[in-house]
Amino acid sequence: MTRVAVISDVHANTHALRAVLAALEEFGVSRFLCAGDLVGYGPHPNECVEMLRELPVVAVAGNHDLVALRRADISRCDPLARQTLEWTIGQLTEASREYLGALPVVLSDSEIAMTHGSLADRFEYISSADLAAGQLADLSSQHPQARLLLLGHTHVPMAYGSRSGMLDARQSRIRLDPAQRYVLNPGSVGQSRDQSPDASFLVLDTQTDEAFFRRVAYDIESCREDLRRVGLPTKSCHREPTRSSLTRRVARRVKRLALRRGGGAESAADERK
Repeated sequence: MTRVAVISDVHANTHALRAVLAALEEFGVSRFLCAGDLVGYGPHPNECVEMLRELPVVAVAGNHDLVALRRADISRCDPLARQTLEWTIGQLTEASREYLGALPVVLSDSEIAMTHGSLADRFEYISSADLAAGQLADLSSQHPQARLLLLGHTHVPMAYGSRSGMLDARQSRIRLDPAQRYVLNPGSVGQSRDQSPDASFLVLDTQTDEAFFRRVAYDIESCREDLRRVGLPTKSCHREPTRSSLTRRVARRVKRLALRRGGGAESAADERK
């Protein structure tokens, strides 16, 4: 059995990363993949880089990693991201810079392609069915051998199938149809943007074609204390969704439920529009 751990958006949060790695022990994973943003927001940039180097992990660079290396424009970030990245730039060791600097922005092997925001832009948020469908179209042309596209950046778990449309990533297990292509996002290790601050991760079983979405609690108060100690905002480790974003998510979930109950091909086609 081949199980692959997929994480993203660690964001310099050692408390969350340790909790995720401990939870992953029960799965017996043979590979670790990281869809970017090892640093930014959190108080432990060098520690998280070192922890991931020791796994070892196959990773891509996220937009925060690129900004921290001055390879992307910090003006594209929001005020909280800019504040924490300016601090991070001054904290990174040469070893951390060297590791982050060697990360590619896109990786692809025989079955899996991985990048941070989108295949074209590390800052782009892929959070809707239409955008996910567009990514699968790009995947087909750019990486035709891959059937799974792993993304990060949104900090919210997501699963989208080329035929089944948007799936409920709140389920503990999703069966992956070998005849479909999928966009999968594990959510964020270090900065949840759900109502819960728990860390998110994903385990892929490539033998049984299953995706296991998981969340794990961590010592968020200790992380907030570390943020205070270095002079960073304590909200950096958990950004609760705004009322408008919650409303949009509820509306999407209601629509998906109605589509599943309707069942017909016409409903599925409507969801993909």
